[in-house]
Amino acid sequence: MSRISSLSVVSLTVLAISLSSCAPVNDSSKKLTFVSFGSNFQENQKKAWQVPYTEQTGTEFRNDSPSDIAKIKTMVASKDVSWDIVGVSGANAEKFCGELFEKIDTSKVDTKSFTQGTTGECGVPAYLASLIFVYNSSKYGSNPPRKISDFFDTATYPGKRALPPQFESGVLEQALLGDGVPRESLYPLDIPRALSKLGTIKSSLVFSESYGQLQQMMVDQQVDMALMSTNRTYQALKSGAKISPVWDSTIISWDVLAVPKGSRNVPEAMDFISFAGQAEQQAALTELTTVGSANPKSSPKLDQLQQDMNAFSPAHEKTLVYSDVKWWAENLDNATSLYSAWKVG
Repeated sequence: MSRISSLSVVSLTVLAISLSSCAPVNDSSKKLTFVSFGSNFQENQKKAWQVPYTEQTGTEFRNDSPSDIAKIKTMVASKDVSWDIVGVSGANAEKFCGELFEKIDTSKVDTKSFTQGTTGECGVPAYLASLIFVYNSSKYGSNPPRKISDFFDTATYPGKRALPPQFESGVLEQALLGDGVPRESLYPLDIPRALSKLGTIKSSLVFSESYGQLQQMMVDQQVDMALMSTNRTYQALKSGAKISPVWDSTIISWDVLAVPKGSRNVPEAMDFISFAGQAEQQAALTELTTVGSANPKSSPKLDQLQQDMNAFSPAHEKTLVYSDVKWWAENLDNATSLYSAWKVG
């Protein structure tokens, strides 16, 4: 009887192990560090992506901000990488692919599920951002601005103009379009010409230090015009700000989700990136922020104001100009140097 009992215990143990191996993995001990740009936007990324992922897998998240290339360089060089998933520009992911960032594991991440032309070897789009021209709707009466060239016309439209903190989000492109360069001839960007055009209104320019500050300057009417993202415009309008968009030219850029080289949790990070790129999760982020979904199969439910500010709607799609990430990856250092020198010169 003793021998039979022992065998029964062993059999039950083996059965329990077998059954547990068939159950979904729910590892509550696993933690990933997610890094983005802070503020309400990162809170919405948590709601759209992290909360459901934790519910499904048990994986917990530590959040940090802001994402910073210099800090990533330091981590990788010292071989002490504490970040697992980071939001960075598509240009930086392309520029430092294999050096600062791991190559995307295509066995885990379906890179073909994203908008064509937005994926790279080391990053997949987190969302699509849209930079447009907006103005104070109470300022210019019956003759408001109607095209991007009006942003540079201080005689007809006097007032302060604000630029976003990241010039590579479309500032140079808008300057060239405002100077009459055809959309199909934008790239390679003529940086001196763009800076010369910006120079014509330099005394009227305000350089914002963050996207939150840019939004608040428009809300408080500290400036009369801005180059601002559609999601920030939506948030400002929702708060009652007197802002109107000019749907003349819309520069589309994107941040990507990437994994710093040397992360201790590369496979798990790739699993999360795959999850965040799924249509349902992309729709959830769009519904919360109005940024464009990077997954074309996404079907977000938008309220009327969100629909009005949707750069990808049929009413606005002819204004879209997609950033050339490869050009930016190859020319980012030079463009940054020239732009920085122009700002202080």
